[in-house]
Amino acid sequence: MCHAVTELLQRDGMQKSEGTTVCETGCSSGSTMTMSRASTIGAGISLPIILLFVFQQSVTAQNFSARGPFAINSLSQNVRITTPTPTSKTGTPVNLDVIVTYPNSSAAAPFPVVAMFNGFQAKASWYTPTANHVASWGYVVLQYTLQGLLPIVVDRVELGYLTPLLDWLKTQANTTTSRLYRLPNTTRLATMGHSRGGKLAALHYAGRTDVATAVLVDPIDNTNNTPEGPDYPSAAKALMAANRSAGLIGAGVTSSCNPPGSNYPKFFNALAPGSWQMVVVQAGHMQFASGDGSLTFWGIDKLCTHGKISTKEVVDDTNTFAVAWLQSTFRNQTSQTGLAAFKEWVKVQANSRALNFTVKGSATI
Repeated sequence: MCHAVTELLQRDGMQKSEGTTVCETGCSSGSTMTMSRASTIGAGISLPIILLFVFQQSVTAQNFSARGPFAINSLSQNVRITTPTPTSKTGTPVNLDVIVTYPNSSAAAPFPVVAMFNGFQAKASWYTPTANHVASWGYVVLQYTLQGLLPIVVDRVELGYLTPLLDWLKTQANTTTSRLYRLPNTTRLATMGHSRGGKLAALHYAGRTDVATAVLVDPIDNTNNTPEGPDYPSAAKALMAANRSAGLIGAGVTSSCNPPGSNYPKFFNALAPGSWQMVVVQAGHMQFASGDGSLTFWGIDKLCTHGKISTKEVVDDTNTFAVAWLQSTFRNQTSQTGLAAFKEWVKVQANSRALNFTVKGSATI
């Protein structure tokens, strides 16, 4: 997407102004105003970094569907964690393929952390466009993929992965030689996930006091294959007991992948007032994942019904919603103009019957 604002400075991870417009693959006309304003700055501009950041925010923060003001980078690493187990005093070692996507700038660091969980048998790389988009708005996105061929780990066990992963991230934040040095702020934490990952995100949010908010993307609770029990607790029941609000996105097209009774309405019923629910009317369950062209993705994708719009459209809607909800939580006071623009975008989409949008406990958006 177009983000000419990143041309402004090549210091602390921001780009230097060259009087031209930089456009990545997938440029949208929605950021035309941003480009034209940024391109009038010209070359050779010199401002204190703090003032520059404020300017960048005023230019780009009004359109959450466009890429944010930060250039981004990513770190991929095999991380060995140790999870607590009742039968071992030393815990169980687990190897994870970790991806951290982060703003390539120390100007406004440290940044809130978004722990993003994959769908069942999905890989972190399938959600790269969403991770990139969220990170460009000033968030450190932490993802992981289970190693092995079609690994199956019960919810109870996988819930134990987040704490050691956050410990690893804290170590990176405090290590001067790390690319993540001083970038993540693990005391400002959100969870996000798709499908089963949405359930994991909800369980973490309901059960941890250090998680400030959550974005649940077509989450799936217990099904016939994962009946409620000690290994598979109900996320909806946990949310109901926690009485917490969240941002929820649902697929309007159901299938065996997101069966009625286990899908997004069950979660929305359990969330507290103030929660947002956006249903993408023509989205199928796997259209929230961009995929990686692999045979594994092809097989899982074929199991789930597609709607009448493209996967890119579904992912773009998801990215816009996720940033709006996160900004409303972590940067509410400085994001009022952007949130107002988001509400207008929602009204347009709802009027065209592309989306259904509900704020729980409110008659208006």
